[in-house]
Amino acid sequence: MKNLMGIIKANWNDPVWSKVFAAVILAVCGSVLTALYAIFLNLYSQIPFKDTFYAVLQYLNGNLLVPRWLCLVLLIIYIILIYKYISNLFCKY
Repeated sequence: MKNLMGIIKANWNDPVWSKVFAAVILAVCGSVLTALYAIFLNLYSQIPFKDTFYAVLQYLNGNLLVPRWLCLVLLIIYIILIYKYISNLFCKY
C-alpha cells in the first residue's frame, strides 16, 4: 500500500497521470452515488434496490452513437501502447 501511495504522490502533478487519477476518482464517486441513489429510491418509494440498479445499468448500456466493437478495439490499442510505461512504473528493476 505504501508503494502505491508513493507512486500516486510522485505522479500527482504529472499532466497525464493527474487526469488518470481524476478519472478513477470520478468513476468511484459515480458508482457510489449510483448505489446511494438506488438505496434512496428503495427507502423512499419502496422500489426494490435490484430494480433501480438494473434500470441504471440498462440506461448506461443503452444505444451508443459509436459501435461497442470500436470502443473495444481502441481500448486494446491504448493498452498495448501504454503497456511498457505501466510495466516500468510498477516493476522497477
